[in-house]
Amino acid sequence: VYISQNMHFQFYDIYCKQQLWPVMHHIADVYGPLNLNDISAKAQQNLWFVYSTVHKMFREKVLELYQAKDLIWIHGFHLLLLPSFIRRRIPSAKIGYFFHTPFPSSEIWRTISRREELLLGILGADQIGFHLYEYARHFLTNCQRLMGCGFDTTGSGKMVIQVDGREVALTCIHVGVDLLRVNEILNNKVFEDGMRAWKERFAGKIVVAGMDRLERLKGIPLKLMAIDQFMAENPQWLGKIVFTLIGISAIERGQDYRQTQHDVKIMVRELNLKYLSNKNKDPLIYFEERADKDIRLAQRLPFFAVADVLMITSTRDGLNRYPMEFTLARQKHGEFADMKAAVGQPNQGVVVISEFVSSARVMRGALNVNPWRVQEVKMALQRALEMEQGERADRTRRNLEYSQRLTTANWATQVLSDLKGVEKSQDPDSSYAVGFGMNYKIMDLKAGFNPLDVKETC
Repeated sequence: VYISQNMHFQFYDIYCKQQLWPVMHHIADVYGPLNLNDISAKAQQNLWFVYSTVHKMFREKVLELYQAKDLIWIHGFHLLLLPSFIRRRIPSAKIGYFFHTPFPSSEIWRTISRREELLLGILGADQIGFHLYEYARHFLTNCQRLMGCGFDTTGSGKMVIQVDGREVALTCIHVGVDLLRVNEILNNKVFEDGMRAWKERFAGKIVVAGMDRLERLKGIPLKLMAIDQFMAENPQWLGKIVFTLIGISAIERGQDYRQTQHDVKIMVRELNLKYLSNKNKDPLIYFEERADKDIRLAQRLPFFAVADVLMITSTRDGLNRYPMEFTLARQKHGEFADMKAAVGQPNQGVVVISEFVSSARVMRGALNVNPWRVQEVKMALQRALEMEQGERADRTRRNLEYSQRLTTANWATQVLSDLKGVEKSQDPDSSYAVGFGMNYKIMDLKAGFNPLDVKETC
């Protein structure tokens, strides 16, 4: 689907990333640097027109390619209206929708001016997927409070939302990594060369790694504050450890990106000056910013392979597969990145992860922290560095078990199996249309339904 540059900017940069994205991550930014021109009635009307127009363009492409009995699977918060738009034209199609972000509580969601229209668009799907149950619970609550939808469970225990005479199934399953692709990269000479380059750069030091998009929600300043506190209380680590941080450009976040980039650079510079000494002539923190295209999976794995600890301190995050990639990279080539004698000789790394990241629920061997409690993050970092080899190996086994079991392929198979199992009537007389404009929808009629005969009634 090809759209103009101006339309893409309004659709993606403004409506999706600056209005929907914060709400999806539980933010109602009433005190932030709001641009009044973007929230005026005229601007909102224009943005909504662009947003819905892009959905219609996607719908036309789907209609062009669709064949009977195809499954339609939509991903991401960018296309919230698409399920309903497609359902209006192909009522018999099986439509799935999967969220890769959190879903907010009703108190946050209701701050969106088009909240009902967006929910109605999502509910055009026959199955809606989430990474965690808590996201599905928030979505269900929104549908109940704002749309008056019913809720039930099937005989097999699956959750369903009752809307417009039909049932919309909810699926909760966290996505994994593409294990085949990961192993392909790990067995490639380019990976070995990249890993060796990183190891030579930080030779003789324990590496604590971080990789985050440069935006406030990733909690990078909180991570740096914990590092500062750790080094202040443990000066014996000077010269023995390096904190490597790769910041990924988030240009689409506008002022948020620019402010975060500025703050992080200042904090890194100050900490490096603070801990520069005869014992530690090298920078304590190595910071590098890269564009998305320069830090793909093939570039991430060599970086993770040489790291001994991975720190993720996001204050709110949806899908984050870095802990899984880190675990697999370390397991495959751990002998190239062993912890030093001061803290044992394991082949495994330790994950320190924010409890507000979805993968914290499935990586059972990670050390979960509240990033807002800097002291807690500092203590988790210290524990990771001083952990006994037996505990470290046990935690890695638990992380590895999930990373290898629930791959992207297994996740997709389970979600699509649920979608395929949705019961849909192919009878064109089993549904009818009501409403106009954005309120136009297809109502399903249950078996045995008899329409009211006006003449007989009179």
